[in-house]
Amino acid sequence: MTRFFRRLLRRTGDERDRGDDEGRPNAPRAAQVRLRDWLDRLMKASVLVVVLAMLASMAWPSARPLMLEIAVGAVGVLLLELLVLGALLLWFEIDAARRTREARSLNDAYRDAFARGDADAADAIARRIAELQPPAPPRVTEARESVGIGERLLLRQDWAAARDVLSSIDRKLLEAAQRPGVLNNLAYATAQAGDPDGAIALAERALAEAERARDYPPDKVLNIRGTRGIALSLAGRHEEAVAALAPLLEARAAPHAAATRGFYLGSSLWTLARRDDARREWRRAASLTGPFAIRARERLAATEDGGAS
Repeated sequence: MTRFFRRLLRRTGDERDRGDDEGRPNAPRAAQVRLRDWLDRLMKASVLVVVLAMLASMAWPSARPLMLEIAVGAVGVLLLELLVLGALLLWFEIDAARRTREARSLNDAYRDAFARGDADAADAIARRIAELQPPAPPRVTEARESVGIGERLLLRQDWAAARDVLSSIDRKLLEAAQRPGVLNNLAYATAQAGDPDGAIALAERALAEAERARDYPPDKVLNIRGTRGIALSLAGRHEEAVAALAPLLEARAAPHAAATRGFYLGSSLWTLARRDDARREWRRAASLTGPFAIRARERLAATEDGGAS
């Protein structure tokens, strides 16, 4: 029974201060907490009545029949409370399962929005996912939220703000499988914010972490390699950038990510005087989507008109 109550307390006790995304109290969860607290107090009172009735019956034998009736009544109330608490726990379990299913579906939708580069859709989905998250310590919740904010700042190309948010995250508060990806996002933001050399070091750290991790998704490892290649290009290390980015051309990637890699591969090839190869990569990037697909089209238009870039 102790385990039962501990489980129930875990379901409700940590939710007391949790609110919605605008800081208002979450009404359904607040109601659950109030009901739990009321039943908890009533149960303690029932147990106290039973104990006092038994003690009174022992102290005053003449009052024993009355005290036994009181004790039996209190036990009945206690059993009823246990039934209500069991129903409450079942309600929480069903609600948690529903939230988990919805969160999984929304995670897929969030990844799709991110792959399309749709920051507004990603924002809306992220707010709903945050509402469905199980309670966590405030610092963990803050770290999770900062990861999402950083990702969406990247989509909006607010590089400095994304770098500042992502660099503020204590990655030890995140799940181990999430840490290389957060470091990769920080590397990309750092490169675009004007510090490609710092970004190369961050990307190499992220790559080392990913390679040490068990079962780290191969597509995410390629994302980190892509970030490193882009940082090399921005740092002016064009031979190394080509060597890093060219093998990723045939890898499956989100269209906006593939366009970004292609744009920077083309830029490094152009700088190395491999003009035809550069135009080929820009054409490939220009056929995709995202802001770097647009930049590739602009670069093509400028170079095919006889200009240099």
